[in-house]
Amino acid sequence: MTCSAIVVGTVEKRTSRVLLSLSSKVYIVVTVTPVVLALLLSFFIGFGADYDTLLNYEWTCGKALLPSISRIINLPKERTVCNLLVLFHVVLRPLITAHYYNICRQPTYTAKHPIIFLLLLKAIPLSSFAELAFTIALTVVGERENPNLHVVFFCGFCVSTNLYLLLVTVLFRFSRHYSIHDNAPRSFKIKTFLVAANFLLLPSISIFFVLYWQFCVKFAYNVFALLEYATVFTMLSYHSTAYMDINLTYKLIATK
Repeated sequence: MTCSAIVVGTVEKRTSRVLLSLSSKVYIVVTVTPVVLALLLSFFIGFGADYDTLLNYEWTCGKALLPSISRIINLPKERTVCNLLVLFHVVLRPLITAHYYNICRQPTYTAKHPIIFLLLLKAIPLSSFAELAFTIALTVVGERENPNLHVVFFCGFCVSTNLYLLLVTVLFRFSRHYSIHDNAPRSFKIKTFLVAANFLLLPSISIFFVLYWQFCVKFAYNVFALLEYATVFTMLSYHSTAYMDINLTYKLIATK
C-alpha cells in the first residue's frame, strides 16, 4: 500500500518528503521477535551459567528435569536480558492492537445488537492494555520478591490475554476485512485453533502446578514446564498471525 501526503498551508501548497518508510510486516516481526529472543537468551544463559540453580539441586519433591520459563526468567542475569527485550515488545504492541480494533470495528453487516457489539469492541484495547500492564508487572515483581503477588499478576495476565485473543478472533470473523481478503479465512482458522489450544493449556498448567506443589507428584513439574512452553508458543503464534492480516506501509513525512 502506497501512502502519500500533501500539507496545504494557508498561503501556499507544500509538498512532502518521505524520511522513513517501514512495512507493517517488518513492524510485526520486530514486535514479536524480542520475546522469542528474550526466551532463547534466557535459556542459553541459564543452562550455561546457572545450571545448578535451575536443575541440579533438590526441589521440594525431588529434582526436576526441566526448568519452567518463570523460574529461568527470574534469575538475576536472565531476568535483566528478558525484561529489556519484553519491554521493547510492550512498547510496540499497541499499534498492532489498534490495527485489529480498526479491522473489527467494521462488520460485514450491521450489528443486530449494536450495544453488545460496541462493548465487545471496546474490550479489545482494554484487554490488550491489561495484558501489557500485567506483563510489565510480572517483569517488576518476580517470584523471588513476592511469589504470591507474582501468581496474582500471572493469573491476571492469563485472563486478559485469553480475553483479548477471543475477542479479536470472534469479531475478526464478522468483520468486513474477513469477507474481502483472501488470507482472512486461513488466518481465522489458525486463530481459532490457537485460542482453543490456549484455553485447554491454561487450566492444564494449573492442575499440574497444584499436583506438584500441593501433592508432591514428582513428574508433575516437568509436565507443567512443557505445558508452559506450549502456552507461550501458542500466544506468540497468535500474535504472529497479524502478518497475514495487516499489509500497510508506515511513512514518516516531512513537509517542505
